[in-house]
Amino acid sequence: MDYSNAVADPLPREQWLPWAQTAAGVHVVLSLLLFVVGIPQFFQILVTPCVRECQYFLQLKTAEIANLHSLGWTLEDYALYQIGQEFLYLITFSLVSAVIFAKLVRQRDTRAWYGLLAAFGLISIGTILLSETSLATNVALGGNWQVLYEVLKGSAYVAFMAFCILFPDGRFVPPWTRWLIIASIVWMATWIVLPIPALDPAESVGIYLSMTMLALMLAAQIYRYRRVSTATERQQTKWFIFGFGVVLASIMLWSTLTITFSPPTGAGRLAANLFGQGLLALFPVVFAACIGISLLRYRLWDIDIIVNRTLVYAMLTALMVALYALIVSGLGRLFHTDDTFAFSLLATGVIAVLFQPLRGGLQSAVNRRLFGERDDPARVLTRLTDQLEAHAGESLLDTLVGTVAVSLRLPYVAIRLPAQKGGFAVAAQVGKRPTHVETFPLLHQQDAIGELEVGLRSPGEALSTADHQLLGSIALLTAATVRTIQLTDEVQEARVRTVSAREEERRRLRRDLHDGLGPMLAGQGLKLGAARQLLRTKPEVAERLLDEVISQSENTVTEVRRLVYALRPPTLDEFGLVQAIREHVEALRMGIPLKITLNAPDDLPDIPAAVEVAAFRVFQEALNNVVRHAQAQECTITIQVGDSMEISIQDDGVGLAADRSSGVGLVSMRERAAEVGGVCRMESRSGHGVCVRLSLPLPNGDAS
Repeated sequence: MDYSNAVADPLPREQWLPWAQTAAGVHVVLSLLLFVVGIPQFFQILVTPCVRECQYFLQLKTAEIANLHSLGWTLEDYALYQIGQEFLYLITFSLVSAVIFAKLVRQRDTRAWYGLLAAFGLISIGTILLSETSLATNVALGGNWQVLYEVLKGSAYVAFMAFCILFPDGRFVPPWTRWLIIASIVWMATWIVLPIPALDPAESVGIYLSMTMLALMLAAQIYRYRRVSTATERQQTKWFIFGFGVVLASIMLWSTLTITFSPPTGAGRLAANLFGQGLLALFPVVFAACIGISLLRYRLWDIDIIVNRTLVYAMLTALMVALYALIVSGLGRLFHTDDTFAFSLLATGVIAVLFQPLRGGLQSAVNRRLFGERDDPARVLTRLTDQLEAHAGESLLDTLVGTVAVSLRLPYVAIRLPAQKGGFAVAAQVGKRPTHVETFPLLHQQDAIGELEVGLRSPGEALSTADHQLLGSIALLTAATVRTIQLTDEVQEARVRTVSAREEERRRLRRDLHDGLGPMLAGQGLKLGAARQLLRTKPEVAERLLDEVISQSENTVTEVRRLVYALRPPTLDEFGLVQAIREHVEALRMGIPLKITLNAPDDLPDIPAAVEVAAFRVFQEALNNVVRHAQAQECTITIQVGDSMEISIQDDGVGLAADRSSGVGLVSMRERAAEVGGVCRMESRSGHGVCVRLSLPLPNGDAS
């Protein structure tokens, strides 16, 4: 499907970049000015107790100050604690922004303008969007400071919205997202110019507008992720969502824990709030780090692993909290007591005992849900082996692809084998072939005998290293299975050829005996009968008939020898393989100028008759090819015997052309060798001759 219409052109780049850098620099300087000016104002607000109405939500009332003192803290300690969180935001987002600016903007990266937007949006979070210090300046001083604060905050909000909408490549996807930025600009301008406090993003109406914008932005990102993004952009988006999700999850988790476990009032409640504030202050740091990684270093870390671990430990934490609450509250109600100290100890002990088993179980469950049994390759391979043992024939490949698809949660798995017209054709598959697939070669002795094709779990999302390792092992097993099936088919074909050859040989013998030898013998018998009758009356005619019978007998003997030689060369039985080869070489030497050299041992061990015939026939065919086609001056024949018999026929002729197809003779040599379990190979380079290498196995104990 073509999604080109769903992507709008990015914002202009080079011509606007210097002006944008200047504007961003001015904004950052003014924001830092507000931050610095607000530090003493913020400190003063925090150390001032509330009498009736609090001027600021972080101010403490008199009762809360007493609780603070009971914790050993002073108001100054409390103020410094809050300001420390402000500096944590400022330093973290400033560092990430500086790195993005240096990497993408200063080095003139192709994404320079978007890098500037990202750097500006992130530093604005630390200086003004999350900054209570800048807000304190607005609260304490008012006037022109308030106008400056609202202008800076509004423009920072628009910049951050634009950064999120255009993430990760700086394009409007889908095109209507440009209207979100326009709406943000109109909203912020209205809030700044008109005295409508409800439009403040921190107020009720502003919160609803922000949530609406966030929902639309999320819908656009989902569309981008599923329809347009490349595999790399998907990884970047995962980092962004992971950081954003950590912040949201931490807020929800802390709210739940606070409601469930912290005391309703008193010093315990205040201590829980202070601890929660400090803990929650760390999670925006995670968000900033995730943004930096997604834009700069996304190729170095696999986000799927991090999401996996986060999901496991989030579920584990939820289970531990639920188990603790169930034990403490359940036993408290059972024994009708409010003293839960002993129950807390018991719950802690139970959690300590169950922690590791639960973690292992959750980890396995999450892994199976996301990746199938990828992390247990031994189990996958064992299952494959068991399935293959339980099936046979053509169903083997169907069983294999089905098991792989289920075990690894892959939407598409196929085995492709060589086709008659070249290339590969699907022999077995599960699922519909997607646009993007990954291919693993099926190799047998370094020869490609097929392909294992798998579809990605999500469009455009590459397989992990663990997936590749396991699928590589599965490809080896698949190659062995395919080769086994091929060998089985070859054995069946060889059996058919053997039966056919036997019947053809019988038919040939019957024809030769019936049409050739039979009539010859019958004719001789008739002539002998006639000669006997004419022996007394016409001896000269009888003598002539006997001469004809003698001549026909010689022809009959020749015909019988021809029939016998066709079955098995008699020289093999009379002299053995080496001598038969020597005789054949000597016969050829007399009629051609080719120099033939034979290197062979004087004696050979006992060799099975079938191996002898195969070796002699291949030798004959190879030498005849040298004489007829090679245009060679020399030919060397070498015979060696060990665990197998090795014969090579090397010439110095013109060689074979690279595009020359195998002829009948070459195919015949390979088939004869294969019939007795051997191999016949041909090596040739144009202009450098041909070498035929024949390797035939010998039974154990026969070779010396």
